[in-house]
Amino acid sequence: MQEPNGKISRQRGVILTAIGYQKLHRAKLNQELAQNNRCTLDSLRQTTGLTANTLSKIFSRSAAVDKRSLHACFSAFNLDLDGQDYLSVLPLPTKTANFYVGGKKELLKEP
Repeated sequence: MQEPNGKISRQRGVILTAIGYQKLHRAKLNQELAQNNRCTLDSLRQTTGLTANTLSKIFSRSAAVDKRSLHACFSAFNLDLDGQDYLSVLPLPTKTANFYVGGKKELLKEP
């Protein structure tokens, strides 16, 4: 995507589904129980190499991130990232977004 000033920005286009979030959250809880230690953003940051901001976006499902970041987060918990774990988001010029779930296109609008 090209910005008005001519710079090319990366497109961040995936967000966790409920299934992916549950899978990641369950693995995080299991790790905390096994190690008898809380899994903090700082410890995850060191393990994954991702910023705390990116990790917050992943766990809160508040904004799209790049697929590589999601893969790094899943890998930190020895999880495989499956197609059902994330949605691809394609930006539109209006306040709508296209989501592709299992090959089916769904249109979501902001309230």
